[in-house]
Amino acid sequence: MTRNSFVPKLSIVLLAVLLGGILPLHAQMDLLPFIFRDIPPELEQGIPVTMTYDEFRSLNRNIDFFTVGMSLIAPGYGFFSVDRPYAGAAVAGGRAAGYGLMAAGVIRQWQDFRDVWNGQDLSAEEWDSLKVNAFLFGSGAFLNMVLWGVDVLGAYHVALEEKNWVIYHHGLKVEHESRGEDEIEQLRSYFVQDDPAVREYLRGRLHRIAMSSSWGDFPREDLQEALYYHGVMEYGRGRSERAVLQLLSAYTVEGTQWQQKVGSLVVDILSSRQALAWEDDRELLWEELGRAGESGYGYPDLVTLLPELQHEGLRSELFLMANRYLGSGEKPLQGDLVLFSMARAWAGQGDIQNAATAYAKLIRFYPESPMAEEAGKRARALYTALGDSQAAEALE
Repeated sequence: MTRNSFVPKLSIVLLAVLLGGILPLHAQMDLLPFIFRDIPPELEQGIPVTMTYDEFRSLNRNIDFFTVGMSLIAPGYGFFSVDRPYAGAAVAGGRAAGYGLMAAGVIRQWQDFRDVWNGQDLSAEEWDSLKVNAFLFGSGAFLNMVLWGVDVLGAYHVALEEKNWVIYHHGLKVEHESRGEDEIEQLRSYFVQDDPAVREYLRGRLHRIAMSSSWGDFPREDLQEALYYHGVMEYGRGRSERAVLQLLSAYTVEGTQWQQKVGSLVVDILSSRQALAWEDDRELLWEELGRAGESGYGYPDLVTLLPELQHEGLRSELFLMANRYLGSGEKPLQGDLVLFSMARAWAGQGDIQNAATAYAKLIRFYPESPMAEEAGKRARALYTALGDSQAAEALE
């Protein structure tokens, strides 16, 4: 190949590469109008009341030709449009590097373009420079083309998967409801699946049930089964602190077939290597497991562990559970016990403000409690230490 024939042949190669990428992509995009309908027939009669806005957006996302065109102009637009900002930023960064390579090739060759187009002989040095510059420009163009395809097809895949999940989830829910089955039947069907989308939804739903302030809305056996599933999933994710406390709270639900499974999993966790990091708290939890099996043991009794726990992870999880109980009603039956335990724990950590506030709430909402007098003394002492004499006098 002569030097003068290099440019036209390079142009033919670049054109072939460009068309080779665009034509399959165009054929793939032709399928989109058939796959992405405006509103699926399953929902033509209305939107389910349990559907979240995020699910509605997922259902109606459309990777159309506008998205394809905008992705070409604005690198990463496809991934950004399906709420994948990190992937979008990666594509934008990669395409910026591609543009940088193209610009470097053009800038390096700028002064020699006249000799190339006029067909003049090139020196050996100019010829070597031309090859390097052509490689830089071609590499940058190829990188841009590939990442554009990744952006569009990746966003298409994400949108399709999310759309399929929403239709599957709500369609399955409608089927269970048509059979007169409770929510636990749907959770049970999800628990045996390994699909990441199913597992992520199930984990979030079970966590909301565990942290819900309306446990009374669930049948006792269904509640314990759901809490067991939640403990299994959290333990599998390495969150042993949350798992063991959630399972101990589930163990307080008496008289169901799940109690033995819950207790067995608590033993497994307390015997695991992860539990060795809890040191003195581990022995305390063993004792609590024995107490939780006694008749009359309730959820607030578990919260009384707060002042005794040393491990920060266990303490923070139990604080969340304590707040869940306090939010379970206008005036929870044993709210005084929970508030007193929380106040003692905060005082032990040196958080005087929160401790004084908890004691003050106990006095305000549970004046008839046998702990009210002691709470009053402690609250006044703490407010005095804070220099808030007005609050201390108000509690006289």
